[in-house]
Amino acid sequence: MSRRDGGAMILTLSGEFDLDTVAPVAAAFERASTEPGLVVVDLAGVSFADSTMVNLLIRAHRELGARFHLAAPSPSLRRLMDLLGLDCVLHLHDSVDEALAAGPAAAPDGG
Repeated sequence: MSRRDGGAMILTLSGEFDLDTVAPVAAAFERASTEPGLVVVDLAGVSFADSTMVNLLIRAHRELGARFHLAAPSPSLRRLMDLLGLDCVLHLHDSVDEALAAGPAAAPDGG
């Protein structure tokens, strides 16, 4: 689920995420918050996410700020984020490589 790439932690998620399945993701975000460096969440394998998962992503963004980046959301997940206006708040990238290259300086809210 997680690996390091240089100074960045990459969390790779797959499957469906709802109230019953987000606990491991929350624990991974908690661990990531205690370590330095960029945190990139690879969402390419996420087939479904409900409001519980969306709230978890928002909370992680609030805690980690410019260090927290989301990569490769599926078309349906990207559409959900766009509809909710999260594309203007969260650091969304088309790929993990793009997120790694962007780093903390790419924050849409400046930090």
